[in-house]
Amino acid sequence: MKTLKVTPFAGINLRFPEHKLVGNKLQYCQKLWNMLCLDGKFTKFRGATKYDSTSKPGTSTWAKRIYFEDSGNQKKTFFTTIGTLLYKGDDSLGQLNQCTISNNLNFNLEQNFYPHDAVIKIADTVSTFLVDGKYFYKYNGNAIGDWERLPIKLDIDGNTIEPIDVCEYLDRLWVLCKDRNVLLGSKNLDPETYDKATDSILIELSPGNGGFPKKLAVHPNGYLYIIHEDYIVPLSGSSPATFGIRPGDITKGYGTRAARSVVVFPETIGFLNSRNNEYYLMNDLSTPLSYPVKLGTSINPGQAQHTVAHLDTNINSLRIAYYPTGGTTLGDEE
Repeated sequence: MKTLKVTPFAGINLRFPEHKLVGNKLQYCQKLWNMLCLDGKFTKFRGATKYDSTSKPGTSTWAKRIYFEDSGNQKKTFFTTIGTLLYKGDDSLGQLNQCTISNNLNFNLEQNFYPHDAVIKIADTVSTFLVDGKYFYKYNGNAIGDWERLPIKLDIDGNTIEPIDVCEYLDRLWVLCKDRNVLLGSKNLDPETYDKATDSILIELSPGNGGFPKKLAVHPNGYLYIIHEDYIVPLSGSSPATFGIRPGDITKGYGTRAARSVVVFPETIGFLNSRNNEYYLMNDLSTPLSYPVKLGTSINPGQAQHTVAHLDTNINSLRIAYYPTGGTTLGDEE
């Protein structure tokens, strides 16, 4: 792709930036990046080639490199979901091959959902759990890359669990459910059991002024935070008898609809606020981190839930991708 050279003129790049093009030739801009630099410094880094140039049906919705031990050997494997299929990477050949799910190539993930994952260690077994809005999937580390689709799970009230997010905390797997204001916790040291009356957890959450919880994240201060569309609150307690939500701990007026915008920083948690579509850090809610960018005026409000944020440690910057105002595809602006 040809490079477009610009000189700073009117501040940060917007959808239609007021920047002067260098030279007199007609140039067409294909990509613009806005970056929120964390320390005032940028570092250049080299690009990369495609892992697999073979066309796949759909776009990638989740990716993770998993490290595991197999017969005493330390190994690592790259996985990604493309469309409704799960793929395993072959690093030596640079290829993606479809994975089996419960030894079956005909199992597909749910459509129109961005999976989320969590890792939990029980004894000497490290398991990665993936959720797609309907099922739990588990990978325990095996050379062929087979994942297991778990049976439909029930909570302690007998309700079907449709998991949209998972997070490990205090030796339990915690779960948010589709369109339900509840927080579920697994049995201690048993991330597949949610209906054990004496040990599994079900906590009713306030609906706030509307909406549902969207994301779980462990804060650097050691607490699990529930990020609702309308508020943020930490989980208190350390046992089935004490786990709960204290009303005085609820931070109202801040929350997110964009689960993939939530980023855990070294000292805090960041998120795209559902009320004004600006990006905030929990340790400073007085002024948005994105205030200089005026992000809220650039994001298509009807597509704000698809906003993605990523902490790019290569250049120590927060990269934000969103649907621009009037746009119909996830933009390259960051």
